[in-house]
This record gives sequence, structure tokens and C-alpha cells, in this order.
Amino acid sequence: MNIWKKLPVVIRRRVRQREGFAQSGTAKWASGYDLAGHRPLEVGDSPRSVSRRHFAKYGEWLVTEKFPDRRASVLFLVDISASGGLGNAGPKRVTALQALEGLGTACLSRGHILRAVAFTDRIERVTSVIGSAQVWDDEVAGLRALEPAGQLTDPVSALEFAWELSAQGTQGVDLVCVISDFLFPEDERSRLADLAGRADVIAVVVSDPMEAQAAPIAGTFVLRDVESGTTVFAAGVDAGDPSGYLDDLGIDRCRLTTTQDEFGLYDSLRDFFTERSESR
Repeated sequence: MNIWKKLPVVIRRRVRQREGFAQSGTAKWASGYDLAGHRPLEVGDSPRSVSRRHFAKYGEWLVTEKFPDRRASVLFLVDISASGGLGNAGPKRVTALQALEGLGTACLSRGHILRAVAFTDRIERVTSVIGSAQVWDDEVAGLRALEPAGQLTDPVSALEFAWELSAQGTQGVDLVCVISDFLFPEDERSRLADLAGRADVIAVVVSDPMEAQAAPIAGTFVLRDVESGTTVFAAGVDAGDPSGYLDDLGIDRCRLTTTQDEFGLYDSLRDFFTERSESR
């Protein structure tokens, strides 16, 4: 059995109603409705989710309550810029796409629908809406083979795409998962917080051991930015955490490293979602 199918994916926001009136039996799993629970109709609910029985008998506008982890729309934004080709223990892009593949498998196993956007400083590819494992595997294989047109890291186009989807009512997005090293331009970082106001946003931070600490030398050394070609000067001190600003923005983050194999990536994400569930 694929280990990723056991990964708990926790969505903090209420999942939007997308189906019509749910039936009994296996349809409950397929549609994501829990027929045992109802709640008042709220703005953003589909009129088709209104409980006909309650309306006919009592005149109450109630909707069938949805399982919070079923039939969500999940959007993945994955960074494939030039910095993803670097790594002491292996390219960060390889780790990012492995995490993407596993997370998508986990979401599909819970009945969610998926979409993925690969970005650099532009959108490189947008998949169609995916609901099957076979299509997902094919799309991930296509992303692995993709040669991006851009080199720089700038999420503005991808975040604007996610923002537009989040505003589409019952057809919008419930969870946005950003997979990147998060070396974003400082003036673009607040867009993550803006998006979190509309959808649940989590950050999967992919790093390499060589980024955790600068070279242990005295004085100054010269670096060349692989994306822009710019030459910069840095001191031989601890480089710190480049994604630390996510905490200030209130974005939940899970750290992965290029030294982890598939089981290590799974364990880190399992611990992240478990802690997320407990703090919900």
C-alpha cells in the first residue's frame, strides 16, 4: 500500500459544499456529506445542499453538514525556479516534486480534487482539475520533465491565480499548499497572508543543509545568485532561516530537507498535520 494514502491532511477552514443532496450508502463517501449532521444555511453554501426533508417538514433552511476532510478543492503551488536545481544532498526541486506527488496522493485518497500550478517568476504550467490517481501520476511526471522558461523566484502570478480561484464561491479553493524554498522578494511576501484570508494556506519549505549555515570562514566571501546572476558579498556567519517571515505572517509551515528519503518526507508531513489537528 502506498504510504501516502495514510497521511492525514488537515484543513482548518470549513470545506465548501459542492454536491447536491447526498444519498445513503457509498454515495456518502463519494460526495463528502455526513447525513447525520445539519447546520443552518450560510453564505457561500450551495442551495442544492439544503436538507429537503427539514425544509418540507419544518420550513427550516438547513444544509447537510459536510465532513471537514472530504471533497475539498486543493491547489498546489510548486516552485520550479533555478534555485530548486541546487542542493548539497540533492536538488531541492526533486524533493519538492516528491512531496507534491505524495501530498496529492494523500488528498485523492480522502476524496479531494486537485489542481497544480508550477511557477518561477511566471506560471509555467497549470493542470486541469484532477480527481484520479492515474491522471495525477501523469501530471507529476510531466512536471518533472518540464523545462521552465523562467529562472527567477517570484510567486506573484501563482498567488494571483490562487486568489482568483479562492473567490469563486462553491467552485473555489479550500486549501492552498505552497511548496518552495520561500526565497521570495520581500515586497511579495504579504500576498501569502492576503490569500490566507480567503483560503487555508500551508507552506511546505524545502531546504538543503548548506543553506542552514554559511561557510565557516572569517571575513567576507563572494556569492553569485544562480537565478539573477547578481554577485553578492556575505559574511561567514550563520545564514539564519530564510523562511522565518512565514511565522510573522501566521502561515503554518512544514520543513523538509533534501537529505530525507520518501519515508522521511512522509514522517515530517505526518507530524505537521498531526500537530495541526491537535491545535485546531
